[in-house]
Amino acid sequence: MQKKILLVREGDFSPYLHQLAILLRTAGHLVSVVQTCGEPAAPLYRDLIDQVRAAGIPTHVIETRPHWLPRKIRSALIRLGCDAKPGSITGTKVARAQRAVGQETYDWVIALDPPSLYLAWKLFPLASHKLIDYSLEVADESRYHRHFLEFEREMLPHLGALIIQDKFRANVLLKGTEEISPRRIIYFPIAISGAPIAARANNQDFFRKLLPNSAGRRILFFGGFWDAELMSNLMSQAQYLSGDDVLILHGAKGNPEPAEQIAPHLLVSRTPVGFDRLTELIASADIGLALYPPTTLNAKFIAFSSEKISRYVQCGLPIIAFREGNFEYLQSETDCCELISHLDELPNAIEKILSEYERYRAGAYNAYERFYRLENTSKDLLSFLAGPD
Repeated sequence: MQKKILLVREGDFSPYLHQLAILLRTAGHLVSVVQTCGEPAAPLYRDLIDQVRAAGIPTHVIETRPHWLPRKIRSALIRLGCDAKPGSITGTKVARAQRAVGQETYDWVIALDPPSLYLAWKLFPLASHKLIDYSLEVADESRYHRHFLEFEREMLPHLGALIIQDKFRANVLLKGTEEISPRRIIYFPIAISGAPIAARANNQDFFRKLLPNSAGRRILFFGGFWDAELMSNLMSQAQYLSGDDVLILHGAKGNPEPAEQIAPHLLVSRTPVGFDRLTELIASADIGLALYPPTTLNAKFIAFSSEKISRYVQCGLPIIAFREGNFEYLQSETDCCELISHLDELPNAIEKILSEYERYRAGAYNAYERFYRLENTSKDLLSFLAGPD
């Protein structure tokens, strides 16, 4: 049954917002988007906005950069770990979002993460039963937006549904909340669309210019360089690789180190890559590293909440991850990965995968079809939204 659905986002125009909008539009629903933010979108996000609009989805982008004094006060509050809610969801944002929405009514209003849920509630305070919380992160209580998390937990029993990646993250988020009917919890792993990607062709080798003479296997860490210690320790493991094998660290965000470099068994690249080239980049590797320091619950339970893992397995890349959270479940169900407790175990894990590479590669494709292919993983979500209110 066709439904009228509004997607609400406070913050950047997330790829997950783009994906959800296109998914629901393709399924035949009438979809609109309202996004509020404090500054103009970066080029990558602007491209996503253009794609959503090109799909015929009304998209309201509301930029409201506050006066310098409120910004300074909010920054000070954040540094002190205080409540950031009043500073980020301003009256101006709410008023302009209300004007964009107008008098429209919706069957469902889906808010991506707690700040967006707060904004959606401000827009529809009497229709909490039509609000759906799409949880992208299970944030620690100690983080500056813990008050948003408290608000989210208070609201959950009264909402229409919760969209979350897996039962492990649901257990974290729902701890201490009132009981919620399992029928209103929709498991929706971070997934991507399309058929599995076969082994790379020579003319699709993303790294051929940087590694023109390398015939070795490539072990890829793709993503933000947010943890300087992890990056430094990871680089030190490159010396233990065998033959012409090379460890590739590719990321454009995070700490200023490490710098770009090419060394024996090591390539560090900080060149930004558009969304349209990510598949080519990842398919140019042989093993994918999904190493998140388990310093937060969000990082600990990340196996079904990371786009790069989806892309790794779509390309048939076996994965190496820390033995934490829900990775052990992923390993037991699909045999797509090797798990380590410390980085000094990395060289042995690489050799183990390479010695039985086709078995692990088959496990990666199995994981993709079961947990990470959007056409398969979106069925429960689409069924819920199309059903009776």
